[in-house]
Amino acid sequence: MRKFLKILPFLVLLGVVSCRTEVGECRPTVQYVRDILAGKYPGSLEVLSRNSKPLDSGAIVVIGGGESVRNLIPSFLGSDSFDNVSAAPVPDGLADFCGETLVGIVDAVRTDSLRRNCVELTVAALDTAYSVTPYDIECLGSRPAAKMIVLADPVYRAFGRFDVDTLFRASGCTVPVITPIGAMFDRLDLSTVRNIGVICEVASEEDGIYLAAVAEELRDRGLGGISCSAFAVNRADTANVMVSFLDRYRESGGSAPLDAILVDDPAIDPSRAREDLNSITSLSSSLSVIYGQFVSKDAVILDAASSTTACCFRKMRDSNLFTHNISQPSAVAFVTCPRPADAPVGPALIIPSSYVQD
Repeated sequence: MRKFLKILPFLVLLGVVSCRTEVGECRPTVQYVRDILAGKYPGSLEVLSRNSKPLDSGAIVVIGGGESVRNLIPSFLGSDSFDNVSAAPVPDGLADFCGETLVGIVDAVRTDSLRRNCVELTVAALDTAYSVTPYDIECLGSRPAAKMIVLADPVYRAFGRFDVDTLFRASGCTVPVITPIGAMFDRLDLSTVRNIGVICEVASEEDGIYLAAVAEELRDRGLGGISCSAFAVNRADTANVMVSFLDRYRESGGSAPLDAILVDDPAIDPSRAREDLNSITSLSSSLSVIYGQFVSKDAVILDAASSTTACCFRKMRDSNLFTHNISQPSAVAFVTCPRPADAPVGPALIIPSSYVQD
């Protein structure tokens, strides 16, 4: 991982890679995808074939680590950022995702092959079957198939999204797959942005996950010349979130003004971050003397949660994927668990989270 991190700045600045879509050309996909397409896992191929087209009766499936899923699902349940009739970006007192079913799948059996993990979970999201107990290898439970898949964890934007896209293109699956990072980038004017700062979680910074994820996003968009700095801030006693973040930026040698700041730490209140940014950019504030030079005058601040829900809303609206049921949105939670020792080799089981004892 450390060797990989040394070449990240080069990857981020290079940005552009051109390939055809066939599997195996220019950029190889993970072997598991090749095996699925070759028919080695007929069950996975059947799931892809049976649920390749999103239906309005399907579910919004959120995949990732426990914290990522648990923090993003409530954002969908409580979202009211749009008029449900006109789609204007104004609240109307009605939940944006009224009548929708949110399905959370927590990846609790993460292996060394993150890319394969991501593909397995995405195929599981398309499936309608799940195991009712950790011993149910026949998968006797039933739930809606995915009509929208959210890879909530930045690790799967860094390691796995490419493989999922390759599998979906090759198999003809058109179910939309989005990520919080991609949703935030969709809201940026990328023709003017050159320097991006990210407030992320500690693990995403220390392991270099977030920079790897951004490098993948830029690569997929064919963008070059954009730099990114990602730091965690002290959650417990930070008087000013932006001051803490910009201190980290300065200490790392950063000097260029940031054109955009992305907040992807669920413990950081986006509204507070915006207030703190205003306190820095205001000429009447003493903080502007020290920190104003590190933020562009037209800098924007975006958060992962609201960007993701907005992206889902617009994609579902454009593709007519809403249920149009007037009821509160609901959520069900699942978690992966290892297969029984005597069971045939296969992906981890998906069981209801209520079965797991704390």
